[in-house]
Amino acid sequence: GGREGCLLRFLQARDADVKRASQMIRDTAKWREENEVNSLTAMLPSDVRSQAMARMRAYWPGYCVGLSKDGSPMLYTKVNDVTPELFSFDEESLRLLYIGWMERSLQLQTMGHQQACQARGCFGPETPVRLPQNIEVFDFAGISSWQLARMAFMLVRSATFLTIGVAHYPEHLRKCYIINTPTIFSHVTNLVLKGLPSATRCKMEVSCDGNHRAFGKFMEPEQIEAMLRFSMHPAGNHAEAQAEVKGMMASWKERRGLKRFAEL
Repeated sequence: GGREGCLLRFLQARDADVKRASQMIRDTAKWREENEVNSLTAMLPSDVRSQAMARMRAYWPGYCVGLSKDGSPMLYTKVNDVTPELFSFDEESLRLLYIGWMERSLQLQTMGHQQACQARGCFGPETPVRLPQNIEVFDFAGISSWQLARMAFMLVRSATFLTIGVAHYPEHLRKCYIINTPTIFSHVTNLVLKGLPSATRCKMEVSCDGNHRAFGKFMEPEQIEAMLRFSMHPAGNHAEAQAEVKGMMASWKERRGLKRFAEL
């Protein structure tokens, strides 16, 4: 929702404390510059990280179902399709994948904002229509309690990247539905979500069934059915993909080091 809407997100994340919100904005601007996030978003051919991200993307089963009735991106992840191979990539590469996912969802929010503005007949850079937030669904269908216990390490590791979202993508989440959960899920939840702010945890809804009634507020029945049928399994040689990503990240770090040296 324009410059004002962007600033409002930071202000909300800091409980309307202008001083703390201003510091958060400065920290985010510095973080984006240091990590060349804008270059990544532009998918410049010179930035090999976009290629590395595309290579790893085949191992992440999340995707955008579409936009809700009022413009929020609907993101769906079938957890049973997450393979151990995903977490064999190094920490820096996985962080890149997460940042790319967040940047892509910002683009989707912009699309949703345009849809909402058209629906209400509000146009211009300072439109009163706010930028829509994500609605995320994590589907644990097909996962037994035993499987979940084995996945605990992967889930805890993935939670470390959520701190990036909390620090630099404020008020990004509208609602998170965790569905079809096994009986021991509550124990794992405490491990994964303990580092998140209470305001974020309040947006999460856990259920042992498909929770279709909740989705009905945002999606048409055919969208829900299509979403729950979706499945993705990575193909190709994982060792080869891992080596390629490692080489691409090393190339980017070398280029960044030379660039910073030239600026001295």
